[in-house]
Amino acid sequence: MLQRRKAARRKTRASAAKRATRTERAGVAARERAGWGVRGVKPLGVSMRIIATVLYWLAAVTIALGAFGHGFLGIKPVEAAVAASTLPADIVGVIWIVWYFVSGTMVVCGAILFWAWPAIKTGSTTRSGAVFIIGVFYTATGIACYLYSGREPFWLLFLFQGVIVIGTTLALRNMGNQR
Repeated sequence: MLQRRKAARRKTRASAAKRATRTERAGVAARERAGWGVRGVKPLGVSMRIIATVLYWLAAVTIALGAFGHGFLGIKPVEAAVAASTLPADIVGVIWIVWYFVSGTMVVCGAILFWAWPAIKTGSTTRSGAVFIIGVFYTATGIACYLYSGREPFWLLFLFQGVIVIGTTLALRNMGNQR
């Protein structure tokens, strides 16, 4: 009977408890890293990766295709306003130069987002700097134009595109580091 008590006492000691293996400890550490260092946080799943991917591509495509809306559709009311004005010809020329430069900039921003995709989807940070610059540029443009225009809701599109680009890039980068 005395031996049973000693055996029971030995089993309850911390030194007698089973230690986690190196593989088990590595798994716990990886799960904590995936939760951005917060213990107990579960990593984002496959569905979050799909949502982030779809949103990233939605923003990239709308930024690139926005150039065509800007250059072919948005120009119609501007042409009418310029024709009705008495602006000198050189000023009108500058308006068209800037107008089409902005269209070209939208195409380039979209192309950079397409170029950065292979790195972003794997969680690499090698091309995320360019993506963050575009996201910040679109966010700042959206806010500034919204306020300057007297709260015209159209400009919120730029704000949302910028926020989506920044948010999805951060999410995909962090998800890629979980592997």
